[in-house]
Amino acid sequence: TRRKGGSCSETLGSHIKVLQLFKTLHRTRQQVFKNDTRALEAARIKINEEFKSNKSETSHKKIEEAHLPTPLRQQVSG
Repeated sequence: TRRKGGSCSETLGSHIKVLQLFKTLHRTRQQVFKNDTRALEAARIKINEEFKSNKSETSHKKIEEAHLPTPLRQQVSG
């Protein structure tokens, strides 16, 4: 089915980007807070809440804005 403002392939592309961002955030959370179980849990809950509250977002612009570089990830791996 087609959604407003885009084709099925655009919607699928956005969906894939959102899932990639979700996974990246959780991997970063695991690295940054690896020895702090409270912080790990709090960050997990916050990430999941934010994604759940925005799960019906269809604006490609807003989805792209969420794809910001993750300086924390760069600091942890660098």
